[in-house]
Parts: sequence; C-alpha cells; structure tokens
Amino acid sequence: RASVGEPVIIDGLADGWRAQERWCSAEEFVKHYGDMPLKVHELVSVSGMGKGTELWLPARYYVEYAQNATTDAPFYVFQKKFIEGQHDELFKDYERPALFSDDLWDLTPRLRAGFAQNRFFCLGGERTGSTLHVDPHFTGAWNTLLCGEKRWVLFPPDTAPDEIGVP
Repeated sequence: RASVGEPVIIDGLADGWRAQERWCSAEEFVKHYGDMPLKVHELVSVSGMGKGTELWLPARYYVEYAQNATTDAPFYVFQKKFIEGQHDELFKDYERPALFSDDLWDLTPRLRAGFAQNRFFCLGGERTGSTLHVDPHFTGAWNTLLCGEKRWVLFPPDTAPDEIGVP
C-alpha cells in the first residue's frame, strides 16, 4: 500500500496492450516500425546561436546503431515530437490506464495549449538514459517499461536540487 507522495510500481497495467507484442524486442519493433522516423539527437548550433539541427533516423537504423554502440553514453530516443501520419500507430499500441484517467491535461484547451507536450516515447540500448534531473514543475508522469530494464533514482520531494548535484 502506497502513501501520498511515494512512488509505486504497479504490475499488469499494460496487459492487453498491442505494444506488449510489437515493442517486446528490438526485432519486433523494427518489424512493425522499421521505417518510422525517430529523433535521435539534436546538435547544437556551431555558433551557439540559432536553432539546433535535429538528427532523425528510421527506427531500423537506430536499432542497429543501439545494438552495436560501444561508447560510454550512446544516443537514445526521447521522442516528444510526433509527426502526424508517421507516428500514429504508436498511439494505437497502448492506452492510458484507467488508474490515471483523471488527468489535469484533459481539463481545458487552455491547459493543453500551455502544456502542449503531454506524452513521450523513449527507446534505447545499453548504457543509454538521461542524466540526473528534476522533472519540470507540475509533472505528474506514469512510465511503462515493456522490455529490457531501466533504473530510476528517486529522492524525497523536499530534497533540494543542489543537494543532489542537479543544476
């Protein structure tokens, strides 16, 4: 039993999702989404001014890269920009669990406009992931891991970011 403010792990919420089959391995993902473009990285402007350059790869090439990468911190996909007609199938693979149906984002168009990015898709190989960070204010997220393993490091909500080395 969880208390308010404590993270929990809930098993079984993804049962019945099409993603259980299509995302269960790199091979299955490529079989269904090999041509889907994925944003792998954003290169900052050389001058430090202006917009960066986005690096997009078809899923099959990203998976090949991820399976063969030997660097300490390989690129991983943190998809927050979805292209209509090219990423739609991903959203048919899962549904928001009923447990999380009461979502502030759904309340008004004004809230949706203010927080336009409300879903993300991550894909990575060994040694990939984010650096230590604090999620943006008002973030209330649920995460689902369908294959592989991921480590989360969680701190009590009253932990000051500077105490744990977060800028």
